[in-house]
Amino acid sequence: MFTKSYSRSFCYFAAFFVLMFAISKVNAAPGGKRHGGKISRAQFATQMDQREPIDDVVFIDDGAAEIFFFSEVLYMTGHKVIHRWEYEGKEVSRVSFDIGGPRWRVFSRKVLDEGVKGKWTVLVTDEDGWPLVSKVFVFGEVHKNKYLDEIMHGQPEQGLDQEVQPSTTENDPNAENKPDANNDPDNQNKPSENVVDSAN
Repeated sequence: MFTKSYSRSFCYFAAFFVLMFAISKVNAAPGGKRHGGKISRAQFATQMDQREPIDDVVFIDDGAAEIFFFSEVLYMTGHKVIHRWEYEGKEVSRVSFDIGGPRWRVFSRKVLDEGVKGKWTVLVTDEDGWPLVSKVFVFGEVHKNKYLDEIMHGQPEQGLDQEVQPSTTENDPNAENKPDANNDPDNQNKPSENVVDSAN
Protein backbone atom coordinates (compact mmCIF):
# COMPACT_ATOMS: atom_id res chain seq x y z
CA MET A 1 0.00 0.00 0.00
CA PHE A 2 2.76 2.42 0.95
CA THR A 3 4.68 1.57 -2.24
CA LYS A 4 1.64 2.26 -4.48
CA SER A 5 0.98 5.58 -2.73
CA TYR A 6 4.64 6.53 -2.97
CA SER A 7 4.77 5.60 -6.67
CA ARG A 8 1.62 7.58 -7.44
CA SER A 9 2.93 10.66 -5.58
CA PHE A 10 6.26 10.40 -7.36
CA CYS A 11 4.47 10.18 -10.74
CA TYR A 12 2.41 13.29 -9.97
CA PHE A 13 5.51 15.11 -8.77
CA ALA A 14 7.49 14.13 -11.90
CA ALA A 15 4.57 15.06 -14.19
CA PHE A 16 4.33 18.46 -12.50
CA PHE A 17 8.02 19.23 -13.13
CA VAL A 18 7.83 18.01 -16.73
CA LEU A 19 4.83 20.30 -17.29
CA MET A 20 6.58 23.29 -15.70
CA PHE A 21 9.68 22.66 -17.82
CA ALA A 22 7.57 22.51 -20.99
CA ILE A 23 5.78 25.75 -20.08
CA SER A 24 9.08 27.53 -19.47
CA LYS A 25 10.38 26.39 -22.87
CA VAL A 26 7.23 27.67 -24.60
CA ASN A 27 7.52 31.04 -22.86
CA ALA A 28 11.16 31.36 -23.87
CA ALA A 29 10.58 30.30 -27.48
CA PRO A 30 11.52 32.76 -30.24
CA GLY A 31 8.54 34.92 -31.16
CA GLY A 32 7.01 34.47 -27.71
CA LYS A 33 6.87 37.07 -24.97
CA ARG A 34 9.58 36.24 -22.39
CA HIS A 35 8.40 38.65 -19.72
CA GLY A 36 5.24 39.75 -17.97
CA GLY A 37 5.73 43.35 -19.00
CA LYS A 38 3.30 45.76 -20.53
CA ILE A 39 2.92 49.34 -21.72
CA SER A 40 0.69 51.16 -19.23
CA ARG A 41 0.64 54.47 -21.14
CA ALA A 42 1.52 55.36 -24.72
CA GLN A 43 0.79 58.64 -26.49
CA PHE A 44 1.98 61.32 -28.87
CA ALA A 45 2.66 64.76 -27.42
CA THR A 46 3.71 68.15 -28.75
CA GLN A 47 5.97 68.77 -25.72
CA MET A 48 7.48 66.95 -22.76
CA ASP A 49 7.90 68.38 -19.26
CA GLN A 50 9.98 66.55 -16.65
CA ARG A 51 9.73 63.34 -18.67
CA GLU A 52 5.94 63.55 -18.88
CA PRO A 53 3.83 64.42 -21.95
CA ILE A 54 1.91 67.67 -21.60
CA ASP A 55 -0.87 66.59 -23.99
CA ASP A 56 -2.21 63.63 -25.97
CA VAL A 57 -2.59 64.34 -29.67
CA VAL A 58 -3.81 62.44 -32.72
CA PHE A 59 -3.89 65.20 -35.36
CA ILE A 60 -0.90 67.54 -35.79
CA ASP A 61 -1.19 70.98 -37.40
CA ASP A 62 0.69 71.84 -40.59
CA GLY A 63 3.11 74.17 -38.78
CA ALA A 64 4.33 71.63 -36.20
CA ALA A 65 8.10 71.16 -36.10
CA GLU A 66 8.34 68.03 -33.98
CA ILE A 67 6.37 65.29 -32.23
CA PHE A 68 7.20 63.13 -29.23
CA PHE A 69 6.14 59.56 -28.54
CA PHE A 70 5.98 58.64 -24.87
CA SER A 71 5.54 55.20 -23.32
CA GLU A 72 5.50 54.03 -19.73
CA VAL A 73 6.84 50.49 -19.38
CA LEU A 74 5.97 48.19 -16.49
CA TYR A 75 7.69 45.00 -15.28
CA MET A 76 10.33 44.73 -18.00
CA THR A 77 13.52 45.35 -15.99
CA GLY A 78 16.54 44.04 -17.90
CA HIS A 79 14.69 43.92 -21.22
CA LYS A 80 14.49 46.37 -24.12
CA VAL A 81 11.62 48.18 -25.76
CA ILE A 82 11.83 49.60 -29.25
CA HIS A 83 9.89 52.49 -30.78
CA ARG A 84 9.46 51.62 -34.45
CA TRP A 85 8.47 54.79 -36.36
CA GLU A 86 6.55 54.12 -39.59
CA TYR A 87 5.54 56.69 -42.20
CA GLU A 88 2.69 55.74 -44.53
CA GLY A 89 3.23 52.08 -43.68
CA LYS A 90 7.02 51.98 -44.12
CA GLU A 91 9.46 51.81 -41.22
CA VAL A 92 11.80 54.81 -41.18
CA SER A 93 13.59 54.45 -37.84
CA ARG A 94 13.94 52.49 -34.62
CA VAL A 95 14.83 53.81 -31.20
CA SER A 96 15.83 51.22 -28.58
CA PHE A 97 15.65 51.63 -24.80
CA ASP A 98 17.19 49.51 -22.03
CA ILE A 99 14.62 49.17 -19.26
CA GLY A 100 16.25 49.72 -15.87
CA GLY A 101 13.37 49.38 -13.42
CA PRO A 102 9.85 48.06 -12.82
CA ARG A 103 8.36 51.40 -13.96
CA TRP A 104 10.36 53.08 -16.70
CA ARG A 105 9.32 56.09 -18.79
CA VAL A 106 10.84 56.57 -22.24
CA PHE A 107 10.22 58.83 -25.18
CA SER A 108 11.55 59.43 -28.67
CA ARG A 109 11.25 62.48 -30.90
CA LYS A 110 10.64 62.96 -34.59
CA VAL A 111 11.37 66.16 -36.51
CA LEU A 112 8.52 67.09 -38.87
CA ASP A 113 8.63 69.03 -42.14
CA GLU A 114 6.59 69.51 -45.32
CA GLY A 115 7.89 66.30 -46.87
CA VAL A 116 6.54 63.97 -44.16
CA LYS A 117 2.87 64.90 -43.97
CA GLY A 118 0.44 62.01 -43.69
CA LYS A 119 -0.13 59.06 -41.40
CA TRP A 120 2.52 58.06 -38.88
CA THR A 121 2.53 54.98 -36.65
CA VAL A 122 4.74 54.02 -33.74
CA LEU A 123 4.78 50.32 -32.96
CA VAL A 124 6.30 49.47 -29.58
CA THR A 125 7.93 46.04 -29.38
CA ASP A 126 10.21 44.16 -27.03
CA GLU A 127 13.72 43.04 -28.06
CA ASP A 128 12.31 39.93 -29.75
CA GLY A 129 9.94 41.94 -31.94
CA TRP A 130 6.88 41.03 -29.86
CA PRO A 131 4.34 43.86 -30.35
CA LEU A 132 3.16 45.60 -27.18
CA VAL A 133 1.15 48.60 -28.40
CA SER A 134 0.65 50.71 -31.52
CA LYS A 135 -0.43 54.35 -31.89
CA VAL A 136 -1.17 56.53 -34.92
CA PHE A 137 -1.08 60.27 -35.57
CA VAL A 138 -1.87 62.23 -38.72
CA PHE A 139 0.28 65.22 -39.72
CA GLY A 140 -1.26 68.01 -41.81
CA GLU A 141 -4.75 69.41 -42.31
CA VAL A 142 -5.30 67.84 -45.76
CA HIS A 143 -4.31 64.40 -44.49
CA LYS A 144 -6.46 64.87 -41.39
CA ASN A 145 -9.53 65.54 -43.56
CA LYS A 146 -8.69 62.56 -45.79
CA TYR A 147 -8.35 60.28 -42.77
CA LEU A 148 -11.60 61.50 -41.22
CA ASP A 149 -13.33 60.97 -44.57
CA GLU A 150 -12.04 57.36 -44.62
CA ILE A 151 -13.45 56.83 -41.14
CA MET A 152 -16.84 58.26 -42.13
CA HIS A 153 -17.14 56.34 -45.42
CA GLY A 154 -15.20 53.17 -44.78
CA GLN A 155 -12.60 51.58 -42.57
CA PRO A 156 -9.10 53.06 -42.63
CA GLU A 157 -6.17 50.65 -42.68
CA GLN A 158 -5.52 51.05 -38.96
CA GLY A 159 -7.37 52.67 -36.10
CA LEU A 160 -5.97 55.73 -34.39
CA ASP A 161 -5.64 54.04 -31.02
CA GLN A 162 -5.32 50.31 -30.66
CA GLU A 163 -3.68 47.49 -28.78
CA VAL A 164 -1.67 45.26 -31.08
CA GLN A 165 -2.62 41.62 -31.35
CA PRO A 166 0.48 39.56 -32.16
CA SER A 167 0.46 37.68 -35.45
CA THR A 168 3.00 35.74 -37.44
CA THR A 169 3.32 38.55 -40.00
CA GLU A 170 4.37 41.06 -37.32
CA ASN A 171 7.16 38.87 -35.93
CA ASP A 172 9.77 39.37 -38.64
CA PRO A 173 12.74 37.05 -37.93
CA ASN A 174 15.01 39.41 -39.88
CA ALA A 175 13.94 42.47 -37.90
CA GLU A 176 16.66 42.07 -35.29
CA ASN A 177 19.29 42.43 -38.02
CA LYS A 178 18.15 45.96 -38.81
CA PRO A 179 20.18 48.60 -36.95
CA ASP A 180 18.64 50.82 -34.30
CA ALA A 181 18.47 54.48 -35.28
CA ASN A 182 20.98 55.35 -32.54
CA ASN A 183 23.57 52.85 -33.78
CA ASP A 184 23.14 53.43 -37.51
CA PRO A 185 26.03 55.57 -38.85
CA ASP A 186 23.76 56.94 -41.59
CA ASN A 187 21.41 58.36 -38.96
CA GLN A 188 24.05 59.93 -36.71
CA ASN A 189 23.91 63.34 -38.40
CA LYS A 190 20.14 63.47 -38.79
CA PRO A 191 18.28 65.40 -36.06
CA SER A 192 15.22 63.18 -36.45
CA GLU A 193 15.09 61.64 -33.01
CA ASN A 194 16.50 62.05 -29.52
CA VAL A 195 16.28 59.43 -26.83
CA VAL A 196 15.55 60.15 -23.20
CA ASP A 197 14.69 57.67 -20.49
CA SER A 198 14.02 57.81 -16.79
CA ALA A 199 14.21 55.48 -13.84
CA ASN A 200 10.80 56.39 -12.49
